[in-house]
Amino acid sequence: MFYHLRLSHHINQSYATFNYSKDADLYYGGSGDSDWQYAMKRSMVESVLTGFYALLDLTSTTHVKYCLTINLHLNLDYSVDVTSPDCTAIALDLP
Repeated sequence: MFYHLRLSHHINQSYATFNYSKDADLYYGGSGDSDWQYAMKRSMVESVLTGFYALLDLTSTTHVKYCLTINLHLNLDYSVDVTSPDCTAIALDLP
């Protein structure tokens, strides 16, 4: 079974830019940087979600992060690195 993960990250209608890349040894024929996002194995989706939780501090009870740019890189072992050069912490105002 394959999965397709649709991603959107924004604050006040200002959307983040997603950059996709992959290990050089994973290119074949006319494949592109982002083709892998359309047919992912379960382990790849889990790797992406784990990376997002860590990058955005989604388990924090005091803050979350907003990132203007999010980079997703498919490694040779089919794990996915989720990184960003420009995240900002946003305090949560919870009751």
